[in-house]
Amino acid sequence: MDTNYRSLKKAIIFIVLASILAIKLPHINKSIAQILIPPIKIGNNSRIYLNGLLIIIPFYWSYKELIKSNIIKADKFVIGIIMILFIPIFFQKISMLKTPYYYFASGLGALEVTDSNYGFSFHNDVEKSVNLYADIKNYSNKKIRFKIAFILPEKLQSLNLPQEIILPREYTVVPEINKKIQETYDISDFKNLRFDDISKIDYYFDDYEIKIFNDNEKLIINQSRE
Repeated sequence: MDTNYRSLKKAIIFIVLASILAIKLPHINKSIAQILIPPIKIGNNSRIYLNGLLIIIPFYWSYKELIKSNIIKADKFVIGIIMILFIPIFFQKISMLKTPYYYFASGLGALEVTDSNYGFSFHNDVEKSVNLYADIKNYSNKKIRFKIAFILPEKLQSLNLPQEIILPREYTVVPEINKKIQETYDISDFKNLRFDDISKIDYYFDDYEIKIFNDNEKLIINQSRE
């Protein structure tokens, strides 16, 4: 029986390890696994992501130890299905370990960019725009007003696009509520810019940054498109 419980403890430890490696760090938006094993470039806009192995391997070890423990009286396949259903919930709970960082942060530091993206829209190379999206959560107990800018990868700046796309409006995010920001930034004034110019640049998987700022402070947040 002691051996069974030792195997169960190992299974739990491996799951906790995989969960910690999957946590996205505050204001970096990269998991520990992504930082330990960065993506490998294999071609234009193509990457191999080996960091998932840092999560899959402990998960597999946990599965093996759980079977060895014989605590769950079920078929191996059934145990695997139970783990697949349970693990995402466990990962979500473990990811809450980072929330105290936001709660104890002051000012703009209490904001988390939970999701973001940007993309280009061209119509006959005449009407051109950048579509911008950001989902921002406020962990403080106060309303926070801010402005936001997207800092494009250096490769795109080589096309003489602005280094920072500053959205014109000021936003307010209330406590514990996510603010979804969706804006279109017109770049039609860049007459010589063509869609082919952008499509030839290997930029899609490059990190970009989001700058959140007001009159008193600013916060630069790294964003990954993995």
